[in-house]
Amino acid sequence: VMDGNSGKVMAVINDDASAVAGRTIMIRWEAGVETYAGSGISNFAARTYLCIVSDNSPQNPPSNYSNYSPQMLRLFMNEVEYLISTKEVAMNGKRIAFLQNQNPTGFQVHQDGLVTRLKNAGYEVTVVDVNVKPIDFATLNTYDLVVISRTVNSSDVISPATAPQDNWAKLEVPYIDLSVWTIRNN
Repeated sequence: VMDGNSGKVMAVINDDASAVAGRTIMIRWEAGVETYAGSGISNFAARTYLCIVSDNSPQNPPSNYSNYSPQMLRLFMNEVEYLISTKEVAMNGKRIAFLQNQNPTGFQVHQDGLVTRLKNAGYEVTVVDVNVKPIDFATLNTYDLVVISRTVNSSDVISPATAPQDNWAKLEVPYIDLSVWTIRNN
C-alpha cells in the first residue's frame, strides 16, 4: 500500500514485467478526496481505478476481458458491490451504467463479458455509448454505479466539448474506471 496521487493503491497483483497478464492495479479515491493533489476539485462519491497493464500488446492485449483472471473478476465484482453500498440513497442498488465506445479502435474491444457477468449477478446494466455527446450527467446520476469500460479513452470523456473534468468529480454516484487512458490529471 502506497500513496497514489490523492488515492491509495489498494492492490498490485502479479507485478512482474515478464508475466503475460500481470500488473493489475487498483486505486480507490473515497468521497471528498481531490481528483489529483492540488487540483482543488474533490470527488462527490467514491471512485475506483482498476486496470490490467495496457493495450500495447499486438495479440490479445492483456487488458481485454479474455485475460481477466478469476481473481481479477472477483476483485471487480467485490468493488461493484462495495461502491454501490457507499451510495447514500440507492434506487434499488442494482442499476449500472456501463460506458462503452461503440466504435472502438485499435485493440480496444467491447467488454461484453463484464456486462454479462454483471447481469448474471442480478444487476440491471445499461450500455451507454460515449460517442453520443455531450455526456448526460443528469441521467448518469439516476444509476447506482457507473463503469467506464476499457474501450473508452480520454478524448471520449474529458474535454470541454464532451465533459469537463469537474463534471466527473461532481457525479453523484460512484464509478469504476477500467480504462488506462482516462486517469490523467491534465
